[in-house]
Amino acid sequence: MAALAADYGLFDTLGLAFLWLGHGRAFSQARLIRERFGFDGEIRARGPVIADQYIYLLRCGVDAVEVPEDTVVETWLRNARRFSAVYQPAADDRVPAYRRRHLAPQTAIAS
Repeated sequence: MAALAADYGLFDTLGLAFLWLGHGRAFSQARLIRERFGFDGEIRARGPVIADQYIYLLRCGVDAVEVPEDTVVETWLRNARRFSAVYQPAADDRVPAYRRRHLAPQTAIAS
């Protein structure tokens, strides 16, 4: 991947392949391409990506997902948007739940 870094700027879009359902290498690749190599074009995930992985893909720097042909896109998107909280820092600017909890105004409990 590092050997190709000098060429990333030649492309508007990079596709990362998920070869099978449990294959997660593309998560790391997306984050490295964004953070270490500074790619600012579109990163697209391809392959058997499930809706539960969508938020993680976005957080790693992926912009688009090509879902398998037999996928009902509306159902996939509805399932992908079910989760809104994140639990750790990532390539995006979302505030993890533990930090949001400490940033929230504290309310006194009446005794």
